[in-house]
Amino acid sequence: MDAVCRVANYEPVGVEAPFMHMSKGDILAEGLKLGLDYAHTWTCYNGREKACGLCGSCVERLEAFAENSLADPLAYEAGR
Repeated sequence: MDAVCRVANYEPVGVEAPFMHMSKGDILAEGLKLGLDYAHTWTCYNGREKACGLCGSCVERLEAFAENSLADPLAYEAGR
């Protein structure tokens, strides 16, 4: 916490979390409305060339794309 205080010059800071109460599908839809190219995003926990398609983050991402009736542009190891 001390590092945050130093960065903020010991002034009060506000924390905003606009997506806190949104589903992953809703967040994905908002990103699409803003023109976000999800081919350039990465959510997988592994550090390999392709996303695993199996970790919690990948599963949530794939579910969000399915919820929006879209195919995820990211390449997956598990052939997702």
